Amino acid sequence: MKIPINRKITSLFAAGIIIFATFAGSTFLVIKAHQEALHKSNIISKKVNLTGDLQFQVNKLLLPVNRYLITGDGNERDNFDGIIGEMSMIFTEIKTLSGDERWQAVAVKVEKDVINFGEKVVDILYIDKPVGNKKAQELMAGLTLLSEALVKEVDGFHAIAEDEIKKMGEDVDRDTRRSNIYALIILGALIFFAVLLYYYLRRFVTAPLRQLHEGAGIIAKGDLGHRLNINTGDELEELAGAFNDMASSLGEARTELDRRIFELYTLYNISKVLSTTFETEELLKEIVKKVSSDFSIEDVLVMLVDDKTQELFVASSAGCLSEDVCEYMGGRKYKVGEGLYGWAAMSGKARLIRDVHTEK
Repeated sequence: MKIPINRKITSLFAAGIIIFATFAGSTFLVIKAHQEALHKSNIISKKVNLTGDLQFQVNKLLLPVNRYLITGDGNERDNFDGIIGEMSMIFTEIKTLSGDERWQAVAVKVEKDVINFGEKVVDILYIDKPVGNKKAQELMAGLTLLSEALVKEVDGFHAIAEDEIKKMGEDVDRDTRRSNIYALIILGALIFFAVLLYYYLRRFVTAPLRQLHEGAGIIAKGDLGHRLNINTGDELEELAGAFNDMASSLGEARTELDRRIFELYTLYNISKVLSTTFETEELLKEIVKKVSSDFSIEDVLVMLVDDKTQELFVASSAGCLSEDVCEYMGGRKYKVGEGLYGWAAMSGKARLIRDVHTEK
C-alpha cells in the first residue's frame, strides 16, 4: 500500500504539534510553579518584615513605662498608646496572611498577651507620683517578666517563617529538578523530531527529487536507457515510474526512428547505384550487395519474372544460404503463384519466413 506524501507530512506535522503541546504544557506548569514559589516567597518575606516590626514594637513597650517611673511625665501614656496602635495594625496584617495552624495559634496568643500586658501597663501609668513608688516597682517587676515572655512568643513567628523558608527552598529545589527533567525530555524529543524530519526529507523528498533532476539531465543528454530506482511508496515513486515509462517510450521511438532513417539511407544508396549504371545484371549485383552489407543480411536473393513463360528465376544473389542451395536455386524456376516465391510474385505482398529450408 502506497502512503501519499501529504499523509506522511501530516503525520510529521501531527507529531510536531504533540511535541509542541507537550513543551507548552510543561512550560506552563514550570512557570506556574515558579509563580507560586514567588508568591510564597513574597508572603514569607512580608511575614518576616511584619514579625520583625512586631518584635521591635514589643521591645519598645517597656520604654514609656520606665520613663514614666523615672520622670512621672504623663505624656508617656500617649507614647504607649502609639506603640499599641502600631502593634494593632501589625496584628491586623498578620491575621490576613495565610499560614498554618501554628501561625494562627501564635498570632492569637501574642495578641491576647499584648492586651494583658497593656492592661498591666495602664495600672502603672495611672499611678500618681510613680517616682520611688514601691507598688509601681513591684508591678514593673512582673511587667518585665511578661515582656520577656512576650518577646519569646514573638520569636515563635520567626521560627515559623524560617520553617516556611526552608520548606520553600526544598520545594524550589524539587521544582527545579523537575523543570530540568522536563527540559531534557523536551530537548530530547525536539532533537529526535528534528533528526526524524531530516531523515524523512532526505530519504523521501530530497534524494528522490535529486534523482529525478539527475535522471532528466541524463536523458536530455541522450541516454534513454537510464532508469530511476525510487522506492518511497508515495507520489514520487509513481512519478519515477512514469518517468521510466516515458524514457522507455522515447527509447523505442528513437530505435524505430533510427531504423527508418537507416532504411532511407539504404534506399538512398541504392538510388545512387541506379543512377550509375543501366546494365540490369550489374545493377542487381550492386543492389544485393548494398542490401546485404547495409542491413547485415547474409543471404540475399533477387528473382525476376519471365514475362513470356511467367516463371521466376534467380537474377542476382548474395550469400545464397549455402552453396548447395545457391546452386539449386540458380537453376530452379518457379511458376507465378507456385510456392513461396511464386505466391509473393503473384500477391505482391511480403511474407516473413522463419526458415526457408523448410518452406519452398
